[in-house]
Amino acid sequence: MCGLNGGRTDTQRNLLLLGTVAERTGNLSYYLNASLGHNIDRTPSFSTEQFEAPDGQVVQLRDKHNTVNSRSTTAACISA
Repeated sequence: MCGLNGGRTDTQRNLLLLGTVAERTGNLSYYLNASLGHNIDRTPSFSTEQFEAPDGQVVQLRDKHNTVNSRSTTAACISA
């Protein structure tokens, strides 16, 4: 048995593959469950920093733009 799941947005992509192999020998059953996942995230973020003088007057505003770039890959195998 095998399953495949994927998703995509403007900033994120993911893929997940799941599988199970089963075998029976006499009264014993063996199962091997495996998963493999891969994720990519490119999420933008925006913020504004405000600097004030001691009297509370705003002396500087700074707009910031940042893009989070992350990738992750996971794998697992479970048997019983």
